[in-house]
Amino acid sequence: MSTPQKSPEEPELKKPPSRDDLPTLEDLFEQADKLREAIQNHAQATGIAVTYTPPPAWPTEPEPQPHCTRCRELDEQRTTARRHRDMAAVTDCNVLLRRHIKLDHPAERAPRAT
Repeated sequence: MSTPQKSPEEPELKKPPSRDDLPTLEDLFEQADKLREAIQNHAQATGIAVTYTPPPAWPTEPEPQPHCTRCRELDEQRTTARRHRDMAAVTDCNVLLRRHIKLDHPAERAPRAT
């Protein structure tokens, strides 16, 4: 009995990689560093200006003002949302708290990180 042959249109199914086959985070960082270095070397050899700009830092969460009822309410809502793992609601509370601090506590705002 012979095995049926696949038609040319049917792609061969590949087995998904196991966890052991995947590169580690350190391997990926090393590859990124090598690629960045190769790009810089190529840019220098060809006279093309290439600059690397690191991604911006994640913004910190706004701190509620100590004696403000609205700040306290938004902070409590944010804490409850985080406890329920509702990160969309946490983000909403952060936006509302930032807006409230900007409008109602302009002199008490912390300086922005650059």
